[in-house]
Formats: sequence, structure tokens, C-alpha cells
Amino acid sequence: MLKKILPSVALIALIIVSRLLPHPANFAAVTGATLAGALYGTHRSRWLIPMLGMLLSDLVIGFYHPAIMVSVYGSFLVVYGIGLALRKEKTVLNGIGAALASSIVFFVITNGSVWLFGSLYPHTLSGLESAYVLAIPFFKSTVAGDLFYFALCAGVFELTRAANLRATEKVYTYTA
Repeated sequence: MLKKILPSVALIALIIVSRLLPHPANFAAVTGATLAGALYGTHRSRWLIPMLGMLLSDLVIGFYHPAIMVSVYGSFLVVYGIGLALRKEKTVLNGIGAALASSIVFFVITNGSVWLFGSLYPHTLSGLESAYVLAIPFFKSTVAGDLFYFALCAGVFELTRAANLRATEKVYTYTA
């Protein structure tokens, strides 16, 4: 049982720790862990990984505008969908592309939501433009964090898979 839930618990813990410890703005493990969970996870409820990680860390950090919060959480469900779409095509290039696409999805959804539901920007095209332009410096950290944490999580999954294959090969070698 523990062996089955350990990867999910580890990803949730990584999300929480990456959000609670001091870090550059938007440099967190949520997207990377979400993609890795979608690509490598074995349980149907793996979509809960980012939701639980976000919710538990938001209990400490604090909640914010409900509609914006829904858009943030929803953006991670879209990221999860991107990961699911690539489950049978796991390549380094696809992983990098998925992480970059996920960064863009998060940027577009969340900054559009801040404009639409928040009060920081006027509800005009100029206000929407400002919301996106002023978010560009944060986008750099988002991309860096998404690539870093996805590489970390995918690397751990791949190393674990390779170790399990080697262990299985040894069993077959010694039992022959």
C-alpha cells in the first residue's frame, strides 16, 4: 500500500515545500509535479496531486479571490490534461514542450483571470494588455520553475523505473 501512494505523497509534499519555503516568485513545483504525476502516475486519482498540494499550502499561505483561485486550480487541471495527452509519447522533447505549454497555459489563464475578476486593472482591452505585460517578468520564473521541477520529478520517476527493471532482470537471471 505504502509503495503505491508514496509517489503521490512525495509529489504533494514537494508542491507544499516549494510553495512555503522562500523562493523566487512563481518558481514552484506545482506544474512540474502535475505533469510528472499525469505522465507517470498509475492511479486514476492522480489529478488530485496538484489540488491537494495547492489546497494544503494555501491553508498556510492564505486564500484569495475565489474566482481567481478557481482559475489557478483549474489551470493545473489543464496542465494535467497536457500530461495525460503525452502519456504514451514520453520523450525529452515532448516533456520540454509540455512544460513550456503548461507555463503558457498558466500565464494566460491566471493573468486573464486577475484582469477579469480582480480590481488591479481596468476592464478594458488596455487593462487586459497591462495585466499580461506586467506579468512577463514573473513568466520567466514560471518557465524556469516548470522546467526545473518537471525535469526533477520525471528524472526521479525514470530512475526509479530503471532501477525496478534492473531488479526484475536480476530476479529472472537468478531463477533461471
